[in-house]
Amino acid sequence: MLGVLTPLLSGGFFGGIIAGASRAAARAGGSVLGVQTLDAHPGDVSTSDTRFTARMGWDTVSGFLVVTTAVDDDYLEALSAAGRPYVLVGRAPGATPAPWVSADNAGGARLAVEHLLAHGHRQLAFVGELDQADVAERYAAFRAALDAAGVPHDPALAVDVPNMMESGGAVGARALLAAGLPATAVVTGNDYGAIGLVETLLGAGVRVPEDVAVVGFDDTTVGASLQPPLSSARQDFVALGEVAADLLVAQAAGVVEAGAPVRHVLPTVLRTRESCGCGRAVLTAPATPVVQGTAEGPGSARAASRSGSARAASGPGSTRAASGSGSARAAEDLGADELVAELVAHGSEPRTAQLVVAQLLARLRAAVEGRPDHAGLLASAARLQPDQPRWETSAVLLAAAQAFARAMVEELPEERRAAAGAATDAVVLELAGALTRAQLDGEVQRTATVTSALRSEYDITLELLRGDQEGVSLGWLARTPARSALLARWTQVPGELDVVGGYERSGRAGRGGQHAPHGAPPRTRVGVVRTEEFPPAELHLLVAGQPGQMVAALPLHGRERDWGVLAVVGPVESTTVTGREGYHAWASLLGLAHDRAALVAGLRESEERYALAMRAANDGLWDWDLASGRVFYSERWAAMLGRRPEELTCTPADWLELVHEDDAPALEAVLDQCRLGLVDTFEVEQRVRTGDGEQRWMLCRALAVPGGGLPATRLVGAMSDVTERRQLEDELRQAALYDTVTGLPNKALFLDRLSLAMSSARRRRQDGGFAVLFLDLDGFKVINDSLGHMVGDALLVRVAERLRGPLRETDTAARFGGDEFAVLLSGVEDADGVATVVSRLQEALEAPYEVDGHLVSVTASLGVTLGPGRYERPEDLLRDADIAMYSAKARERGSWAVFAPSMHATAVDRLRTETELRTGIERGQLRLAYQPIVDLRDGGVVGSEALARWGHPERGLVPPSGFLAVAEETGLIIPLGRMLVQEAAAQVAAWHREGRVRPGFRVSINVSNREFWQGAYPARLLEALEAAQVDPGWVAIEITETVIMHSAEQALPVLSRLKQAGLRLHVDDFGTGYSSLETLHRFPVDALKIDRSFVARLDLDERSTELVRTIVTMGRNLGVEVIAEGIETARQAERLVEMGCEYGQGYLWAQPLPAAEFAALLAGEPLPGVP
Repeated sequence: MLGVLTPLLSGGFFGGIIAGASRAAARAGGSVLGVQTLDAHPGDVSTSDTRFTARMGWDTVSGFLVVTTAVDDDYLEALSAAGRPYVLVGRAPGATPAPWVSADNAGGARLAVEHLLAHGHRQLAFVGELDQADVAERYAAFRAALDAAGVPHDPALAVDVPNMMESGGAVGARALLAAGLPATAVVTGNDYGAIGLVETLLGAGVRVPEDVAVVGFDDTTVGASLQPPLSSARQDFVALGEVAADLLVAQAAGVVEAGAPVRHVLPTVLRTRESCGCGRAVLTAPATPVVQGTAEGPGSARAASRSGSARAASGPGSTRAASGSGSARAAEDLGADELVAELVAHGSEPRTAQLVVAQLLARLRAAVEGRPDHAGLLASAARLQPDQPRWETSAVLLAAAQAFARAMVEELPEERRAAAGAATDAVVLELAGALTRAQLDGEVQRTATVTSALRSEYDITLELLRGDQEGVSLGWLARTPARSALLARWTQVPGELDVVGGYERSGRAGRGGQHAPHGAPPRTRVGVVRTEEFPPAELHLLVAGQPGQMVAALPLHGRERDWGVLAVVGPVESTTVTGREGYHAWASLLGLAHDRAALVAGLRESEERYALAMRAANDGLWDWDLASGRVFYSERWAAMLGRRPEELTCTPADWLELVHEDDAPALEAVLDQCRLGLVDTFEVEQRVRTGDGEQRWMLCRALAVPGGGLPATRLVGAMSDVTERRQLEDELRQAALYDTVTGLPNKALFLDRLSLAMSSARRRRQDGGFAVLFLDLDGFKVINDSLGHMVGDALLVRVAERLRGPLRETDTAARFGGDEFAVLLSGVEDADGVATVVSRLQEALEAPYEVDGHLVSVTASLGVTLGPGRYERPEDLLRDADIAMYSAKARERGSWAVFAPSMHATAVDRLRTETELRTGIERGQLRLAYQPIVDLRDGGVVGSEALARWGHPERGLVPPSGFLAVAEETGLIIPLGRMLVQEAAAQVAAWHREGRVRPGFRVSINVSNREFWQGAYPARLLEALEAAQVDPGWVAIEITETVIMHSAEQALPVLSRLKQAGLRLHVDDFGTGYSSLETLHRFPVDALKIDRSFVARLDLDERSTELVRTIVTMGRNLGVEVIAEGIETARQAERLVEMGCEYGQGYLWAQPLPAAEFAALLAGEPLPGVP
């Protein structure tokens, strides 16, 4: 079995190639699979516009003929990689070498140019689709012929057109006309292009050939019938297919090397007619017949037999043999062999042409000799061109018959010439009648075929588009010549087809390959198959060894998707005009049928969905005939209004009298607009009184008929109960303007009221008149994180209650989110007027709260702006109040400040610090420095405090005071602390591993308020230590009294967990907070760190000195270590030792040092300066 990959399956060119391949395959006992690769398109398109990738039939055929641009180079490379041989037809090989067969494009184009030059033309144009390989070769030969003749060629006279159909030729004609028709002769890439060119030129008033001579290429029947008849270069399409198929068979059999890049060229002749300026049809053959490649290879003899050369008349069965030995010289002298060659060149079969000429000579000789002849001349002559009869073939034969008759009569004595002339004239006349009848019968047959095809396609179209089976039954194929067929659809898996339908010529159709019993082929496999296995081998068995029959594979394309493949067993179609009849049309219609079925299914689904939606929507429908005044109300409409259907009068009063009096005017107005054609649709909500007297909101939608600005004659609509939606909207409106936790106005409502206050003040032209207070609760985040969001929300509710207390009805308190509140005070002239209110607010907010059994405290930092002043937007005024609040918080938590312009620069600097700090953390700019903790007794280093340092790329080393407060406020302290813990843990582990420190050496890590109260802090800290393989005893956690005592109950389990894990707990800045004794009593403290402020005043301030002595004594009595911070002088160290303090740190020994410098410091133990 041979495969043919071709853009189209029908027509003189593509169908002719398949016909030749079918002959060759039949001789080998096989069949042909024709695979169409061009999608269905309306109008004329280029046959190179293919996107075919399916591996159709790869497992069932021996190899492929690839016709022109049926597939791209990637497909050919895939064939080669899979070991499938192929032969190119009308196409040169690309990157992959392959044999190829083509007509002598160069010779035909050269003959056309030489002929036109002989007519005296010097301005020659070329029109064709230059992307086509054959056309490009013809154009190259066109230019070479002009060069050889010394005639210059203007590149502007080469017109590239979009396709090879009539529309492409029309494009070329219009281009030449637009350029002023600069050429006197045109050679086209093919006949159909020439036809479109000639018809367009004639329509523009240009005479052909008087003004422009035209020569085509392919010598089609349509071109020969054109007026004027078209001169054309003739190639034998059937021979192309036959030679290519023979070559493919030889490759598959191993007779010739597969893939050898040899070109096989078949001769081309020129048929001149009136379009070039000739008065009658003349055949011009090339000076030397061209057959390149393996001249003795497969198919070369058959190619030569159809090439039109005189050699076709030699050998057994020639005119010399047929006319008998006694008349052989006479036949040769009469030019019988030349006549045979010319008939063959016109498309007649060589053997038929030989037989007809031999019978003609015998019949004429019998007439001359006065004896009867029954050689069957008339019947043979009628078979010269059974497929596409041409008048010029008959004209050639009749002219030759008259010449033969004259020559024979002139050989006779004078007295016999009259009788012999009359007898031969009768033979010629009888021959003319037979040829005319054959020609007319052929035309009638062609007309009947076309009519039948049109009727069949019309019936098929109706059957496919009316049906709901998407063509699955394939019963419509009974109207076609198809013998058998299978329909397969693509599955969701690429490369898989599902065989869903079958057909047999018996007239019975089945599904899934269930063929009729009479004459049915072997049962084909049902269900899913691979693309390579389709069409199945069983279909090929139906046409094996039968020339003129094939299996056609037709991809089914829809508008937006590929549906599948239709495999058809039927005749080869080589006589259709455009190539889009028959198989192509069936595939196109079946693809559209699938589209239509999908559309119908979608519409049906949509209708069902709409019906279900209407039921789900529970709408009441109504239909008002404005002419009669009658209204149809659905049962649901009546039920919605608490009415029974029988209670309705079917008039507008059933509805309009129930509408609320406030809503009725709007409804009546829009109804009047519809009646007048002013609007086509409307949507209005109204309150309607139901049967039990309840007022419910109803949404009414309506459509006016006919619409389009015309007065309505009918209104159709639906009514929905939207009462719950209206209630929800009211609730949402409340939620959109008020805080859901506290019930206070939210930011949106606050800004709206602030905007009104600003407008009112401007109208009165007063600079004062109101003030904005921005509040932030100090300590709320700790409570929220430690006690949970439920407690946090309850605390916010209590804060909101206290916030309202000191305010007047004209004032507005609002919550913006989190722990941020704002207050709009009206009737305020200056800052003094605000102070009293602020004091009352702070006093109310600072009192302890009892929330869910917890006693908690918060303070409020406030910022104040007075308005309207210079402000244009309420957002700007609020922004400055926020800046003032941060300024107050930075100075002292729980304080308040009035905005001053200088605060803006501070706020900008704070924002910059926050942004740069975030970047610094991400880029690792923050590192640890280590300050030694020294044993005051021997100068040994027993530990170190890890302190954060920021190496800013522009500002240099930034001290902790420059960024820690911002980190704490913004939450950046969390990722910063996590990063520094990991670094400290890794460093202390390295020092212990390297033996640089004492066995008990530990590093102290500071923990901020926000870090400590983060719920996951203990777990994350222990995970970091475990990841660094650090003994928890090597780490001390430093935490201030303030952090612990913020919520002692919640702090105790956190500290206990850390202590149980083996970490040491140090109380930092001891003595500066509150409840110090409580700290020592309740919490598992390991060490107290005396604040540097007390150490600095030793011997300078008696109270500080006694306080230090007390702390040391307290620690010693309780077994708690005491570490003094900020030791800068030897005297301070001496005094601490005298008091019994064991450990200290400070600049006396070292500033905080990078890890490398700290390691060097350890090498110098004991440190100097110890008393």
